[in-house]
Amino acid sequence: MPRIVIDAGHSPESVNGGTQGYKEHHGMWILSNHLKDALEKYQDTAVITTRKYEENPTLPARGMMAKGADWFVSNHSNADTAQNTSANGVSVYRSVNRPNDQAIAMQLASVLSGIMGTLS
Repeated sequence: MPRIVIDAGHSPESVNGGTQGYKEHHGMWILSNHLKDALEKYQDTAVITTRKYEENPTLPARGMMAKGADWFVSNHSNADTAQNTSANGVSVYRSVNRPNDQAIAMQLASVLSGIMGTLS
């Protein structure tokens, strides 16, 4: 059974934010829970998140929650604080210890880019 750990980047204590009051911790909380719901529809898949909305586990604690997982997804939006409206894109990091992950990482980046391209 695949085990997937989803990390909603940052926490309410984070001061990172973007234009028009956007707060990364809140946006990534919403995204992470949508992703969790979607993945839980697959039979025999275990999905956990690293924090409740108000929690702020340390980076080592988040990493320990992912120990033994097949996938660790840490969602970040890199909010644009300079109001540079031309900034866009997707970053996907993968393990160099798992060479087969490259194809999956590229597919994930392509799908995410397509979804983001439809948003305005």
